Amino acid sequence: MQTTQFRQLRLLLLLQLLVFTLSVSAIQTRAHPPPLVYILASTEQTSTTAVSEALQTLGFTYLDTSGNSSGSVRDSGDSVYTFISHADDDTSYKRLAASRPQARFILPTDSSSVVVEGAARPTHTHHLVRHFFARGRQAQLLELDVGRRLSVEQAENWVMLCRFLGLGYSMVERMKLWYFPR
Repeated sequence: MQTTQFRQLRLLLLLQLLVFTLSVSAIQTRAHPPPLVYILASTEQTSTTAVSEALQTLGFTYLDTSGNSSGSVRDSGDSVYTFISHADDDTSYKRLAASRPQARFILPTDSSSVVVEGAARPTHTHHLVRHFFARGRQAQLLELDVGRRLSVEQAENWVMLCRFLGLGYSMVERMKLWYFPR
């Protein structure tokens, strides 16, 4: 008889612990809304598309800001992302990073792409972006190489992206995210 009561008591304690954990998680979720995410539109369209598809997989919604010259987005509390240019003469990413310290910027690259002779190399522009974020804004930028071919490297992209967005490794496990979009 005592064994049955002990099991019931243990089960009750486990249920209370679960309810407490879920309520704390819900409070933390509300206290930390998802960050606004800006994809720094790359000249390598496939890289930009791959990051966009990855964000959609994680539940982010694309927000069209093409009619908005500054590229700014209102804080809606939703998981949203948009594209902004990072061309040499465009400083919108600098203004947005300064005015929105919680915003996240993703710089997609593709180590497997071949640069066509005569085409503009993205390395100079990427260097300018890296230099800007290296001065006290490292936590706002993720440079993501979507050209990685090995499955372990693709899974690592998911881990880096989820951690960068504050979703943690558990999201990778829960959603079984192994192959990064191409």
